[in-house]
Amino acid sequence: MDDESRRTLGPPVSAETRDASRVWPLLIFALLLALYWFMAWLIVDMRSSLSVPAFWQNITNLFPLMGGLTQPITYAASFFSPLVLRNFIPVIGGALFAYLTTTTLLKALYELTDMAEARAFLGRLQTGSGKTVTVNRETLSVKRVAEPLLRIGGPGTIRISDNEVLVTELNGRFNRVLGPGVHRLARFEYMRIALDLREQERSRDHVHLTTREGIQITTDVHVTFRLRRGNRTPTRSNPFPFDPDSVRLAAYHETVLADGTIANWEQLPLETAIRCLQDKVQQLRLDQLVDPHHRQVDPQPTIQTGMQRETRHALLALGIELIGARLGALHLPPDVNETLLAYWNTFSERPQPVEKPTQAELDARHAVARARIRERMIQSIAQGLAQVQQRSSQTALSREVVMAYRLVDTIDRLIQLPEGRDGMPRELVQILQQARNTLLEDSRVDRPHQLDSGITPDAQDQHDDMVQ
Repeated sequence: MDDESRRTLGPPVSAETRDASRVWPLLIFALLLALYWFMAWLIVDMRSSLSVPAFWQNITNLFPLMGGLTQPITYAASFFSPLVLRNFIPVIGGALFAYLTTTTLLKALYELTDMAEARAFLGRLQTGSGKTVTVNRETLSVKRVAEPLLRIGGPGTIRISDNEVLVTELNGRFNRVLGPGVHRLARFEYMRIALDLREQERSRDHVHLTTREGIQITTDVHVTFRLRRGNRTPTRSNPFPFDPDSVRLAAYHETVLADGTIANWEQLPLETAIRCLQDKVQQLRLDQLVDPHHRQVDPQPTIQTGMQRETRHALLALGIELIGARLGALHLPPDVNETLLAYWNTFSERPQPVEKPTQAELDARHAVARARIRERMIQSIAQGLAQVQQRSSQTALSREVVMAYRLVDTIDRLIQLPEGRDGMPRELVQILQQARNTLLEDSRVDRPHQLDSGITPDAQDQHDDMVQ
């Protein structure tokens, strides 16, 4: 409670303070009654007709030593003479009339069931006596109808369970916070509300959310909360500590909803969490929420964390501590779900990122490529030798020149193979290219010599075809 409220309301009024304040009126009333009695004694003039009471004469006969008290006893007995006591008939009648009028007024004013309940209530107002009433959060509103102490207020004795706390009012304003245990209420101290100190959980299914495009989706929201403890730790004697200022804030914070119902502190955390969630979802597109091709990470944990942070900050000012909040799965309308899934599968496909192979995978690929290169080389050489044997009988080219061209052709095939490019080291490719160029130069040098040795034009054409 702030300082201004404390100055305005003053300190809480307890039952002990109210009981002590009733002593002085009773003393004044007793003094006035004694003065009236003395005035009645004087009016009757009992001094002129004093006589020793008969009972005292019998006592003095038995105990002569008590004869010295005869005069004080005679004066005291004169105050109880019928001539004096008859003056109390108007007082007694007025008191009886006031009592009946008061009980009738209390019965009509507080809507009591009968006069017996009105007389019991008046007696409790005067003496504070009565049975101890157990206060429970769940049955407080029901018991108010049948129990005047709960409906009207003290004085009286109440008992509060270990897991609850009570907020009282005096003259329609906050008075004090009562923890677990037995307490005495001051006169007309009213019990406004009982609050549960245990952890509370609230949930709501099918909460409607709207995306930035205006599409309606639904989800489930669950929140767990409790009253703030104010850095107090639970103990064996106090298993449910609480902060009195937080209890006062939570007790007096009520919100009127659109349908006219009043949301108290127990409904407030769930309403606050739903409002924060709706604000966050309204800033996102639908594909950012549910499209697996669009989102890089799942947005639901991020939205849940943001909702928890904003809800916790809003509830701290109301004396409530948010323990946790969680969301359910996001649900789309059936028609929207089918249409968007078909669209995303058609137009939103993205290439999968290529993973970088490990060194062990690269070594395995190189070994496979080298094995394939050896296999292709053997096959090419075998095919080349078979063709040379077939053509050597028809041409006049020398065997060395034919072999040179076949080797050049084999090297070209090896360099152009995909396995060769991926599996051969760069140095090996360069060596093969140098060997190819050397063989070509040697074959060109030997070619004129072969022509002068009697190579026919047809053989020369076959030689050119082999080079191509």
